[in-house]
Amino acid sequence: MTETITLTGYLGKDPEIRDTAERTITLRERHPSCVFEYAGTCSPDRPQDITEEPAEYDFALPTREYAVLSLATHRWEGRERITTWHRVVVWNVDRTEHIGVRIARQGSRVEITGRRTSFIAQDGRTIEQIEASDLRILQLK
Repeated sequence: MTETITLTGYLGKDPEIRDTAERTITLRERHPSCVFEYAGTCSPDRPQDITEEPAEYDFALPTREYAVLSLATHRWEGRERITTWHRVVVWNVDRTEHIGVRIARQGSRVEITGRRTSFIAQDGRTIEQIEASDLRILQLK
C-alpha cells in the first residue's frame, strides 16, 4: 500500500489541462443464429449461416481530462533555501472537487494530497510524479 503525502507549495506555471487520447473500438456482432460458441468457432443452427459476415460497429470510448502541473516546495537548511520541484497529475479535472485546477495560476499557493507514483517514459527515463487526490488553493495569485 502506498503512503499518502501532503505537500504545500507554489505552482511553477499555469496547470496544463490535457485529454486522454480518444480511441475507437470495433465490435463484431454475433449472428443471431449462433447458438453455441467454443474456441472462437460458431455452431449455427443452420449450416448456410456460417458464410454470413457479422456486422461491425465502431464507437469512441469516452475520454477524461487530467491536469499536469509543477509544484515548488521550499525548505531551509541554515540560511540557504532549498527548492524541490514536483510533477503533479490531477485526474478527473471535470469533478467539482478539482475545480481549483481550472482557476489556479502560476505563483498560486496550493496544498496537494496524493501518493507518489513512477513510470518509465518512451525514452527510457523513470519519471516520478504525485497523483493528487485533493487540491486546495491556499492563496490565489
